[in-house]
Amino acid sequence: MWTSDLDYDDTGDVHADLREQFLRSSHVLSSPPIGPAYRALIAEAQGDPALRAAIHERFLVTVEQSTLRRITAAQDAGELTPGVDLAFAAEVLCGTLYYRHLLSTRPVGEEAVDGLLDMFMAAYGDPARGRLRSTTRGGPPAQYDGGDDDDQRPEQGEP
Repeated sequence: MWTSDLDYDDTGDVHADLREQFLRSSHVLSSPPIGPAYRALIAEAQGDPALRAAIHERFLVTVEQSTLRRITAAQDAGELTPGVDLAFAAEVLCGTLYYRHLLSTRPVGEEAVDGLLDMFMAAYGDPARGRLRSTTRGGPPAQYDGGDDDDQRPEQGEP
């Protein structure tokens, strides 16, 4: 994956755009030749400050900035809560996926991506717009619109 592959689509649905990009990135990072080479490069960078800085500046910053641009555009379009600084959210979104690829034996498939995006949308989604949460984990989607007493955002711990 080259840095030009890190550009997000903007279909007007931030959830769908993030999901598509994260699944595409996940496939690349978990498959040869990129996956094993990236893990080896990260391991080598732990003992080489110059390499670590280069990876950070040329790749990780690019990934985070691309993600931040997409979610900021979604915020500007009214898809996400207005007035919230999304820089940390972009770092957490990207960092979660890279953590799983680099340090975990758990897969980064649809279930992991959907869970991450459900948390992101619960935290930053504009309640006035509402949105269906992911349905790929089985069962009906939890739905909320934030403005209707009969259809509230699920309480913590509810599916």
